[in-house]
Amino acid sequence: CGKGKAVLFKKGKKIRTIKEKEFLTALMSEVERL
Repeated sequence: CGKGKAVLFKKGKKIRTIKEKEFLTALMSEVERL
């Protein structure tokens, strides 16, 4: 993944790699999709 990056997993599968600054926004958007 790398320094300053995060990986989002869904059902045990990697769905995307994002910058650490964008992590909370990306996580919340994935939660809203559920």
